[in-house]
Amino acid sequence: MAAFERIIKAIAEKINWVAGVAICGMVVLVCADIIMRLLVQAIYGAFEVTNWLAGLAAAFAVAYIQTQRGHVPVDILVVRLSERGRAIVSSITSPIMVGLSGIITWQCVEFGIYMWRSDEVSQILHFPYHFLLYAVALCSPC
Repeated sequence: MAAFERIIKAIAEKINWVAGVAICGMVVLVCADIIMRLLVQAIYGAFEVTNWLAGLAAAFAVAYIQTQRGHVPVDILVVRLSERGRAIVSSITSPIMVGLSGIITWQCVEFGIYMWRSDEVSQILHFPYHFLLYAVALCSPC
């Protein structure tokens, strides 16, 4: 089990780097868009790309947060319980989270297939949405 956890944590750390790069990309793009609006004109599609990057950053960061047990509101409630109480809460919430991750992955893949078959693309840049859904599906099981 320890080897499996090490693998998952290593994958989550790599995915978290992708989330960080997405956030940095958002910052650069928004700053460049503001400067370009002042000088000439807005960057075409900047709003759309910023939204994609925000969604990817959120999806990619969840895996790392889960491996670090970084859900602060839950910790505030659980820390007041005894060791046995924490074990009971963990035994209830862990299967629920595994099931929820499975449903998220399944639905992202299903919707990605639908978007791919129907040739759905974004309004401004005409970028296919299914790639973003597959990225979210990839991160969810971690």
